[in-house]
Amino acid sequence: MELSHVVSDGILFLMGLYVFFQYLSKFELWQMILWEAFILSVSAAALCGALGFAGIDLARNASDFFAVLASTVGVLSLVFLSWRIALGRIPHIVDVWIVLAIGFIVFAFQEYSGGFMPSKYLPLFGMPVIFIAGLVAMFQKKLAFGLWLDIAVCLAALATFRNSFIANSNDALDSYHYLMAASLLCFGLSASKVSD
Repeated sequence: MELSHVVSDGILFLMGLYVFFQYLSKFELWQMILWEAFILSVSAAALCGALGFAGIDLARNASDFFAVLASTVGVLSLVFLSWRIALGRIPHIVDVWIVLAIGFIVFAFQEYSGGFMPSKYLPLFGMPVIFIAGLVAMFQKKLAFGLWLDIAVCLAALATFRNSFIANSNDALDSYHYLMAASLLCFGLSASKVSD
């Protein structure tokens, strides 16, 4: 058992649940689905990761599955949603299904392509695009939404590149979990400011 990883992954999972019940469950279903494509996928990956670090080997595969889901379907959903909100446009249900379909096609492509890994590249493309959407939102007088969105992206970027500034691999993994938990909270705070 790797106790520090169980704890840090557990905190990430609990933060995802908190964000869902505190901020996201109040949205209409179609908008909540887009937020949750990322947040619940990260949370599910964290729960399975905690179980894996506790010694349940089967959970590690499930954690990888949900991490790829978050990096494909989740990131594409956040890109679409953040731009729609920044520009003051309400996503239509058809748009939601199209975005989800594209995300699942990318996810399936990765699972069955045998080598190409969009989940490694989509966050590197998606997070700067989401950050720019946050800046646009601030210029559109949606200051709180844009600010929290950009802080969330910055924390996710720090989590992604943690190995650049943390030498110990165990500390780096725990830092990833804690930074992602903080990022999820900021995404939730951003969502809470959509109507402002």
